[in-house]
Amino acid sequence: MSGRRRCQPARRAGLRHDGSVNSSAVGVALLAVGLLFGSVLEQVATGGPLTDGDRSVLRWIAHHRVPFITDMFRGVTVLGDGWVVGPIVVAAAVLLLVWGRWRLGVLVVSVSIVTSLLTTLAKGLVDRPRPPLDARLVSVSGPAFPSGHASNAVGCYLTLAAVLWVSSPRGWRRVTVGGAAILLALGVGGSRVYLGVHWPSDVLGGWLLGAAVLLVALAALARTRRAQWRGTRVEGEGRP
Repeated sequence: MSGRRRCQPARRAGLRHDGSVNSSAVGVALLAVGLLFGSVLEQVATGGPLTDGDRSVLRWIAHHRVPFITDMFRGVTVLGDGWVVGPIVVAAAVLLLVWGRWRLGVLVVSVSIVTSLLTTLAKGLVDRPRPPLDARLVSVSGPAFPSGHASNAVGCYLTLAAVLWVSSPRGWRRVTVGGAAILLALGVGGSRVYLGVHWPSDVLGGWLLGAAVLLVALAALARTRRAQWRGTRVEGEGRP
C-alpha cells in the first residue's frame, strides 16, 4: 500500500505514464527513419532518380500556382522560421519547468537545439544548391539539403505533441494536438517546395532528421522513466 501511494506523485510529475513511451516501438521507428534518411541522403549526394523526381515536381508546381494558395503558404512557411520556433520552444520549456516536469522541458529544448545543429552540419556537408532563382517566390540563402524549416517544424511542433502524449491521460486531446502538429509540419514543409526554395527531397530529409532526433530523445526519456519507476518501487517496497 505504501509503495502504491509513493507511485502517484511520479505519475503526476510525468515520470511514468502507462504505455506512453514504448521503447521497443521507438527503437523500431528510429531504425526505419534512420534508414530512410540515409537513403534520401545517398540519392541527393549521388544525383539518383529521386533528384529527377525533384525537378519534375518543382516544374509541375511552378505551372500550377494559384494566388490565394501562394498567399497562404507565404504565411504558413513563417511557422518554421527560427524566430518563431525558438520562442515557442522556450515558452513551452519554462511552463514545463514551472509545472515540475523538468525532464520534458529538457527534452523540448534538447530536440530543438540538436535538430538545428544537425541540420546546419548536414547543409554544410552536402552543400546542395537550391532550386533556380526563377522558381523562387521568397528570398533565401544557403545550401538546400536538408530543409531547416521542415526539421524545425518537426523538432518543435511534433515534439510538443509528443510531450502532451506522454503527459496527458485524455485520448481526444492527444489525437487533436497530434493531428494539428502533423498538419503543421506537413504545411511548413510543403510551403518550402511550393514557394520554390527547396527540392522535395530537401523537405523529406528535414522531416526525417527532425523525427530521428525526437525519437532518440523519446528513447532516452523512456529509459530514464523506467529507471525512475524501478527506483520508486524498490524504495516503496522497502518501507515497513
